[in-house]
Amino acid sequence: MNTKTIRDILIREKLLKNCKLIIGIDKVMTPKPNHEPFKYIQSLIKNGKSLYIGDKETDQQFANAAKLDFIFVDNF
Repeated sequence: MNTKTIRDILIREKLLKNCKLIIGIDKVMTPKPNHEPFKYIQSLIKNGKSLYIGDKETDQQFANAAKLDFIFVDNF
C-alpha cells in the first residue's frame, strides 16, 4: 500500500495519533518479499513499538517473520 492509503486507514481506525512514521510502498526502492524495506524501517526506528498493516497473506507472513505486530485490512 502507498503511504496515503495507509494514512487514510490509520485515520479511519483512529490510530494516526499514535504514529510517528508511516512507510508505504512509495517510500522504498524494492517491494517485499525483498528485505530492503524492513532494513529501511529498522534504520529509522530506534525504540518503541512497530505495527505492520497489510492487505495480503504475505504481509502477515512478513510481519510474523520480522516479529512485528500486524493488522490485516481488506476493506478500505
